[in-house]
Amino acid sequence: KIKPDFQIRFPEQKMDYVYHVPVQVRNLINEAIKDFNAGHDDAALDLLLKSLEIKETSISNRIAGDILMRKNNRNALVYFLRAYPDFQKDINFLSDLGNLYLRYGVKDKAREMLNEMQRLDPGNEKISQLKEKIRSAM
Repeated sequence: KIKPDFQIRFPEQKMDYVYHVPVQVRNLINEAIKDFNAGHDDAALDLLLKSLEIKETSISNRIAGDILMRKNNRNALVYFLRAYPDFQKDINFLSDLGNLYLRYGVKDKAREMLNEMQRLDPGNEKISQLKEKIRSAM
């Protein structure tokens, strides 16, 4: 029999990522992540750049972009853009990319990142932070 008050329950959406790291660069990336988490940015960046010479991976591009962003290096944007296809649903990534666009005067792209963040997670606190930065940059 069919229950007239039955409602389908869908599981809550989670934004978890599984990284598939090619075997050729796995050790380099794992060491780089350890260095990055320990605050040894220069050592981590060296390992990530070596890994990218061997095999292009989104995770290496993302972390290299994070390091370069902390160093105020304009090349951070290049690495973020390379990582974008695999991180385009990550609010933290979009927020960082939006901030990078703002830092280098590309306000329309920063607004695009803001719109994407609003679409993905309308209540996220990073949205108001980026919105305020865009507003003050005008």
